[in-house]
Amino acid sequence: MKKGLLLMLSIILMLTMCKKKEEITTQGLPVVTTHEVTEIGISSAICGGEVTDDGGAEVTARGMCWSTNPDPTITDSFTTDGSGLGSFTSNMTGLDAGALYYVRAYATNSNGTSYGIQKIFTTKDQFGVYDFVDLGLPSGSKWATCNVGANSPTEYGNYYAWGEIEPKESYTEENCLTLELEMEDISGNPQYDAARANWGGGWRIPTQEELDELIEVCEWEWTNEGGNDGYWVTGPNGNSIFLPAAGNRYKTMLYGAGTSGLYWGSTPDANSIQNAYCINFLINYFDSDCSRRYYGRSVRPVSGMYITTKGVTGITETSALCGGNVADDGGATVTAKGICWSTSENPTISDSHTTDGSGTGSFTSNMTGLTMGTTYYVRAYATNIDGTSYGRQKRFTTNGQINGYDFVDLGLSSGLKWATCNVGANSPTEYGNYYAWGEVETKEDYNPGNCITYWQEIGNISGNPQYDAARANWGSTWRMPTREEFGELVEECEWEWTNEGGNNGYRVTGANGNSIFLPAAGLYSRKLLYQANSYGYYWSSLPDESNTLSAYCLMFYSKYYNNSYNDRSCGVSVRAVSD
Repeated sequence: MKKGLLLMLSIILMLTMCKKKEEITTQGLPVVTTHEVTEIGISSAICGGEVTDDGGAEVTARGMCWSTNPDPTITDSFTTDGSGLGSFTSNMTGLDAGALYYVRAYATNSNGTSYGIQKIFTTKDQFGVYDFVDLGLPSGSKWATCNVGANSPTEYGNYYAWGEIEPKESYTEENCLTLELEMEDISGNPQYDAARANWGGGWRIPTQEELDELIEVCEWEWTNEGGNDGYWVTGPNGNSIFLPAAGNRYKTMLYGAGTSGLYWGSTPDANSIQNAYCINFLINYFDSDCSRRYYGRSVRPVSGMYITTKGVTGITETSALCGGNVADDGGATVTAKGICWSTSENPTISDSHTTDGSGTGSFTSNMTGLTMGTTYYVRAYATNIDGTSYGRQKRFTTNGQINGYDFVDLGLSSGLKWATCNVGANSPTEYGNYYAWGEVETKEDYNPGNCITYWQEIGNISGNPQYDAARANWGSTWRMPTREEFGELVEECEWEWTNEGGNNGYRVTGANGNSIFLPAAGLYSRKLLYQANSYGYYWSSLPDESNTLSAYCLMFYSKYYNNSYNDRSCGVSVRAVSD
């Protein structure tokens, strides 16, 4: 009996001690509340809390903790958002798409950690019932695994005329709704975008830049899947999508199924009101191209923000202007946008960058603190709750000198740098020296009898100091331009006949607003200067392949400018370039 009584007293004493210990511990802990979960994305969400009482001891840490299991603690995923009393906001990242999470605020003092009320939320899935793949592309675009209208990756799906959102029985010029319309990019516009209109959410037709990115960045392998031929397209991270060779429709017929694939982009052709961009592929060929809008073609949606990078303008020795346009926020508010740049390709926001507001729309940024004569890479960026996306990369070179001679970046596709003066000139408006083709010194008499390259079978002399007057006289990386480089100057720049410093010539302006002046210096034949101030001749590095007595040059007068050719013995101007 005594033993039983003693056992009962022991149990009562233990319960009393436990209860007393629990009360002491609880009384010394902070009081914290959990806010509602907001900005729920595919892989992230925002929450927060408020510490209203420190429990009599300083709060040394506070934040959020979360898990896929109930009642998360700081042994699970958590943030640390300061200390002390007051409100705080936390960003939960690295979440799984379509997953159920439990989250609650916490606060810690010297007595321990307390938690707020638990909240429950589910991350977004793959924009509804449609799956996507992250290919690891620089832009961050996610590509759908199926065509619009298909139930599996290998099915052809529906066909759409460009800018139309419903399939039809016959695809003709007469029933194409957009054939003669002046239109902007339709990506994300439910009136014209078959992906957005049929799938909703953040789905849209890919832009021209996104088509080019898929072609340039990914590996393409022709294969057969599910009985249908097509391409496996594998991104830098090893993930892949399958694009079936679904052919295309014209009138009531299906053409090229099994041998060709044609997939619309959202970008109209700037040169033809009847065309738009698309991916076009065959078994041994894949590229982006322009095609008539009335054809019925496949649509493969993308998701994510749609952001473009503007051209680089206002280039100086230490600064330049750029910008971008956020046309689609990807289904979540854009919290930051701007440009980022680096001397290495594919810059990110971990490199030099600007912050130019939030939300969608266009913006302009000023890059400062650049180094003279340096090549930079720049692209626009935009950040929302799901991460950061980037526009297409642009390249530019700050103005500067090479071996003491000034150059200008005209924003050409090649990135070529053009000298500001002719070889032998001290200013951009001076004529400078005259050289027979393939000779590196001036002379008093320019005639066939003393031309050292006459009758010589010589190839491209660009950069060869034995024949190239630019390399021989200016050194370093300076050289004579090729015929193709003069062609680029003609095709990509604006040419304006003008008078500068008393000399006529052309002001040649690139897409970035930078320009050079080419004086109409004429040419020497024997001992006489002809056509000065009315004609300009500039040697290229290419010989005339059909005649060993001539070579190609740029020729111009007030109403004409283009590649031509001239007798090698004539004394002609040289304008140097550098890569």
